[in-house]
Amino acid sequence: TGSTNGSKKFDNQEVYVGGSWKWISAKYSYAVSDYFGLNREQAAGGYWTNQNRAFAPLGDHGNSKGTQYFDLTATYPVSDKFSVIGHVGKLKVKHYSELDYTDWKLGATYDLSGWVLGASFVTTNAKKDWYYTAGAKGIKNIGESTVVFSVAKTF
Repeated sequence: TGSTNGSKKFDNQEVYVGGSWKWISAKYSYAVSDYFGLNREQAAGGYWTNQNRAFAPLGDHGNSKGTQYFDLTATYPVSDKFSVIGHVGKLKVKHYSELDYTDWKLGATYDLSGWVLGASFVTTNAKKDWYYTAGAKGIKNIGESTVVFSVAKTF
């Protein structure tokens, strides 16, 4: 009942299990709610559209409960201060395979007197027609490759 325009929340509830061994960690996430509100009502309402079309012409996809993400990360300590990082993740959106993607990261961190400096190359194979934002400077592919710099400090 009610309008699809803004009537649903884009919340995501999930359960996950993870573990690690030495410098390798793995985590599996499972959505127990619709994945960020994605269901037939939101899809038909145009909240999830690509640059060319909405989901509605593709048929009734249903809800996205049961969406899964698997994360495998290795953080190998080369020395006491320097580590290299490799990551691969796989998202499978239930009933919406158009949104599935794999992401990768290669990077390094350096501990400078408790300040952890990092640099990483991050990329995905996300379909650019679905993963984009439109703004004043045109359409930006948010799944494209990028470099991320970080600074962290634990107090």
